[in-house]
Amino acid sequence: EVEAAQERTIQLQQQALKAERDAADQLQGKVDERTAELNLKVEETGRLFNALGQGVFSFGPDLELNGSASREAERIFGGGLLRRNARDLLVAPLSEMDPERSVMEHWLVEIFKAPGGDFEDLAALAPSELRLHPESPDEKLLLLELRPVFQEQNLEQVLCLVTDITEQRRAEAEASARDEEQRQHIAMLENLAGHGTDVV
Repeated sequence: EVEAAQERTIQLQQQALKAERDAADQLQGKVDERTAELNLKVEETGRLFNALGQGVFSFGPDLELNGSASREAERIFGGGLLRRNARDLLVAPLSEMDPERSVMEHWLVEIFKAPGGDFEDLAALAPSELRLHPESPDEKLLLLELRPVFQEQNLEQVLCLVTDITEQRRAEAEASARDEEQRQHIAMLENLAGHGTDVV
């Protein structure tokens, strides 16, 4: 009778262990399924970001980048983007002397503390252009747009749209310099023509 009771106890323990393993397997299956769904959403988000043709990434209150970033963002800021945070991208590459550095640093600290309705006012205070790595061969001039992502009334993420306008500004500066050179050349010719008339 004691043996039968022990055998019954062993059977109950084995059944309990099997039930626990089955439950753990079911839970692992659900975790794997959810992970696959999230990975698909991250890939889909990345494809959408890439279609924009801009540097796109988002970050939350911890300033860590969320999920995915566009290929253009990787080109602008360099590889390993998702292992970095918003401060690494938007503050660290600015010159210590650039007043926009302290403005951007302060903005990043304060934006998630403010009530959600204040985002547009606060976004207007953030720099709209950033000059990364000034006075170096890697210098870039970026146009920055910041968009809120709300969960109910709370700011959950900030979506950054970044456009590299380095070449555009360089071309504008070259065109302006050519225009100024032509203007000076014309003024010199007019001056010479005016003096030539006086001599004759």
